[in-house]
Amino acid sequence: MDSDVKSFLNFIAFFMLYLVSFYFSYKNSTEIIGLSLLFITNTSFLLFLSGQIFPKLTHANSLINFNLLSVIVGLILHFVSLLFINIAILHLQQKFANMQGAPFVLPINQRQKLNNFKYYMIISLIIGLVLMLTIYNNEKIINNTSFSDIFLDFNSDRFIPLFSLLCSTSIYIISFFQINPAYDIMLTPKKIIAY
Repeated sequence: MDSDVKSFLNFIAFFMLYLVSFYFSYKNSTEIIGLSLLFITNTSFLLFLSGQIFPKLTHANSLINFNLLSVIVGLILHFVSLLFINIAILHLQQKFANMQGAPFVLPINQRQKLNNFKYYMIISLIIGLVLMLTIYNNEKIINNTSFSDIFLDFNSDRFIPLFSLLCSTSIYIISFFQINPAYDIMLTPKKIIAY
């Protein structure tokens, strides 16, 4: 089987795993399982994509490197955020199951932060998918364009590199914004134990 076909099938498999993970993370009865599955899926995809991207970084210009690294940085920040969230929720689940015998429900403020995190993660993954497709279909155009070419000599040929730059910048921004609510959720066990 051709390596491009294998890569495409791997991307489809990861996409389906992400869909299943998000589906279960939005259901109240399986949210913890969905978040754990999302953590495992994201970690696996990070390792897989790193193996695909890092060999390309040495042969690409700075614009493609910026674009490809945005996807890796986004997945790393998702990994850290999901780690924070899973640690907090599993810790709270265990503590409240031992104390009260009932499943734990996050306070409304923390639940809203968790929902925002999931929402932004979906958005950044979609933007990352669009970015990867844009780079894959237009690698030659983007590789022959520098940062200065985009802004100094803008014409119709520069739309695709500008679009890829906007996508990668938005991935950086959204992914960095996700760390704060995830860290705040991780501090929830200490706040609740203090009461």
